[in-house]
Amino acid sequence: MPQPRNGGQERLLRGIAVTVLAVWVLATLVQLVDPSRQVPGTVNAITGLVVSALFGASVIRRNGRDE
Repeated sequence: MPQPRNGGQERLLRGIAVTVLAVWVLATLVQLVDPSRQVPGTVNAITGLVVSALFGASVIRRNGRDE
């Protein structure tokens, strides 16, 4: 199967999304272990926006290529 032209860009964006999500999960786990270290609400909102946008763009691009 041939590699799509923008496959590297898609992998980069997916890697960024996974990295942001991993940092958020780590911060949340630290909060569970030590409740005095609270994750700010803005971090949760920004993480949700970034991850949703990057994964959503990946899905939209993939569906556009399949048609």
